[in-house]
Formats: sequence, C-alpha cells, structure tokens
Amino acid sequence: MANGVQEFSAQADPQRSWTLQEENDWLRAVLRLAEAHIKHEKEELKSLRVVFDRSKQDAEQHYLALEARVRAAEKDKQDFELRIFREREQIRSLEASLNDLRARSVRTQELVQKAYSDEQGFLENVRKLKASFAGEKARLEQEVSRVRASLMQERQMREEAVQRESATLARYRATESQNRMSASYQPALSSSFSGQPTLSSSLSGQPSYYAAGALRSEHLYM
Repeated sequence: MANGVQEFSAQADPQRSWTLQEENDWLRAVLRLAEAHIKHEKEELKSLRVVFDRSKQDAEQHYLALEARVRAAEKDKQDFELRIFREREQIRSLEASLNDLRARSVRTQELVQKAYSDEQGFLENVRKLKASFAGEKARLEQEVSRVRASLMQERQMREEAVQRESATLARYRATESQNRMSASYQPALSSSFSGQPTLSSSLSGQPSYYAAGALRSEHLYM
C-alpha cells in the first residue's frame, strides 16, 4: 500500500494547486488501497482463528488423554498401596512364624540339655531336629529379606512413574496457559480494526503532501 501511495503522490506537483476533483480522486485511491489492506488483514485473521481453534481442540484432546493417564496412575497407586498392605501382613505373618520357630528352638535346646545323658540314638535324632529347624529358620529369613527388597524396588518404580506423569501434566498446563493468553489477544486485535477511524476523515482538510506523509506513517504502524 505504501508503494501505491508513493507512485500516486509522485505524480503530484506540490508547487501547483490541486482541483477538488483531483483531491477526491487521490483520496479515493488511498481509500481503496486501505480497504484492500484491511480486507487482506481480516482474511489473515480468519485463517489464524481457524488454525487456533484446531490447535485448541487438539490440545483439549491431549489434555483429556493426560487426565485419563493420571487417573490410571492414581488407580495403579491405590492398587500398589493395597499390595503394600498385603505384603506387610505377610511379613508380619512370616515374622510371627520366625518368632515361633525361635521359641521352638529354645525349647529344643532345653530338651537337648535334659536328654544329654540319654542314649546315642536319641542324641542323633535331636541333632537332626536342630538341623531341620536351622534350615527352616534360614529359609524364612531369606523369604523375609526377598519380600522386603521386592517391596522397596516396586515402591521406587511407582514413585518415579508418578513423578514423571506429574511433570508431564505440569508442562502441559503451562503450555495450555500460554495458549489461552495468546487467544485473549485475538478479540483485542479485532476491536482495534473496528474502532480505527477512516482515512478520509483523518486526512480531510489537510494539504495533499501532508496527507500522503501521514498515510505512509499510519501504514508503518499497522
């Protein structure tokens, strides 16, 4: 639009007086250029609005998918906590069995001391019983250690998964907030076009060469 104004104003001689018809023709040409520019900007704004609506719809679908994943993670967390409770109950049961085994071992030692003076066969049976108790004790201790290690490893994996899901949701919410802030500028841009004064009213009463300079300045700030 600035090039068209410059070509048209180059034909004017600032040293001579313009007729009313020439000024009207010049203003009509400037008005047509301005209207064409405004129409082009409105079409650009409409296309940007379509792209924004499509992006907003995609973002909302992605947000719903993330919420579904978070709900699934929360359900998995609840299931994991239930498993923790059951594993703790199993640990308490194993510890009770271990304590009972220790008590039985103590009673066995008392029986050994009491029957120390008996025949060799009885002592052999006592030694076998002690070996059996020791093997069962070691097995139960290994089982308790294994359950505890498995529980700690699974708890760490679940906590890391929840932290990753929380970080992803936080990044998405920050992006959604920025998109909403960008969307808030679209109505303001439309209102700036509708509330702008016409070029003919702003340039009326001015000499032709001043009007051309004002129009070029206005185009630069649009």
